Amino acid sequence: MSKTVDAIFENGVFKPKHPVDLDDKTEVRLIVHHMQRAEKAIQLLKAWAEGDEEEQKETWRYLRRALDEDRPSSRKLFKN
Repeated sequence: MSKTVDAIFENGVFKPKHPVDLDDKTEVRLIVHHMQRAEKAIQLLKAWAEGDEEEQKETWRYLRRALDEDRPSSRKLFKN
């Protein structure tokens, strides 16, 4: 069985944010994802999405052109 459990690390112990349906002394494997980094990235993406639409289009045109020009191959990454 596999499930995602959000937790807070405090005083050397992982504390689940919500009740977890497990028997006492059940062994589990934790894979730690630092949420602050993920949250910062999500906030940045949301801020970009909320920007001026015309500015976003112009930025995309610039990035597409720059990426296509800076390729070792003559094959373009993006269709016109």
